[in-house]
Amino acid sequence: MGLNIIGTMEYQNILAGDFPRSTLPVTLTAGRKYAAGAVVGKATSDSRCTLVDSSKSDGTENVYGVLLHDVDATDGDALGVISLTGEFNRNHVEFGGSDTWETHFEEARRLCIFFKEPAR
Repeated sequence: MGLNIIGTMEYQNILAGDFPRSTLPVTLTAGRKYAAGAVVGKATSDSRCTLVDSSKSDGTENVYGVLLHDVDATDGDALGVISLTGEFNRNHVEFGGSDTWETHFEEARRLCIFFKEPAR
């Protein structure tokens, strides 16, 4: 069984601490480019992930994880790696709709995902 590379991790400025990160490969919904730091929700109908958006009611309104690398899903679903836990720079995370890190702060905290200012 061979290994398939599904992305490379260049953390850029998305990490904000040393809290342990647990990672998971996911399928990202087609139709856009996702940047490292994209906060994703998981659709209940097909288990694909897209930007979390509190105005939705298909499962993607709930935080599932934070994308660790850029992914181009413009032309079709694409694989990405998310972190299910960790400390992330609140200035470098992306959400769907008009959501911000403040919209999902408490929910994410319960999952051990923390949006914070990076240590200087």
